Amino acid sequence: WSGLVGEVFTPAPDQGHAQEAEALMPTSSLKEALKDKEVWRSYIDIHARQLDKVHNEEWKLTKTWNLNCMICGVSMANGAHVHLCSQGHWKAIRGWREYSPESPALQAYCLTKGRYVFDHFTGEQRL
Repeated sequence: WSGLVGEVFTPAPDQGHAQEAEALMPTSSLKEALKDKEVWRSYIDIHARQLDKVHNEEWKLTKTWNLNCMICGVSMANGAHVHLCSQGHWKAIRGWREYSPESPALQAYCLTKGRYVFDHFTGEQRL
């Protein structure tokens, strides 16, 4: 990763492991969530709350708010939970591209504790 905030990391697809990739595909809940906005809200809720918590902790330390959405290209001024659960984000993620385990939608945030990575499709996140 080059270290840019909001950079998308997309690993090259491995053509020889199609069956393994299918086995790694998230449960049908992601597929269903991409079809229905209420299912999306339920699906992303806990992940969005966690990202909110992380960014709120960062704000307490730095008094800066650098929470942007690479999918929508906007600031999440009202917090990650409000934005990620919104109809606008749901529509944007559906139109962005197909989900693939080899090609997650990773966004990196540079925080005081280090690089924090969030996957816009699965909601997975890590420091």
